[in-house]
Amino acid sequence: MVTSENFVEAKPMPVRWFRNDTTQFSGFREVVRHGVHVEAHKAGRFHDVRNRARFLFGKEVTDWLKVWHENLIDMTTSAEMFKEQDPSPERQHHVSAAYDSLKKVLRFPEQFPQLCEPYMKMDQKRVRTPSEWFKDKNKQRLSYSDSTEPK
Repeated sequence: MVTSENFVEAKPMPVRWFRNDTTQFSGFREVVRHGVHVEAHKAGRFHDVRNRARFLFGKEVTDWLKVWHENLIDMTTSAEMFKEQDPSPERQHHVSAAYDSLKKVLRFPEQFPQLCEPYMKMDQKRVRTPSEWFKDKNKQRLSYSDSTEPK
């Protein structure tokens, strides 16, 4: 039997989960959005995001974040390598590698919301409040009344 105390405790749980998911999603989105401009000492933030994603989203999201992170590392590594080099064929190779990785990194944020959408939807039925339940039962009870018969 569900008492009003149990009902009150159980009702906000999906809302808490949803708030937690939206908070995490916003954090992930910020990392994805600013990932191109990340400084080297802030790279640990990506590991934190990937670790939290394992518990909130499915394998496809964590795999996506892994590939995105690898592309970001390739881009920043190539960019750092050509900064200090004189014009040479090797420098040109690093410039083109950084540019290719940049194109991949910039394409990913378009895909990220679609990947997370199935986990963010709250399409399950809402549990009715006790007053809604009583109101519906009262309507049902009144519908069985025989006051509608002519006398």
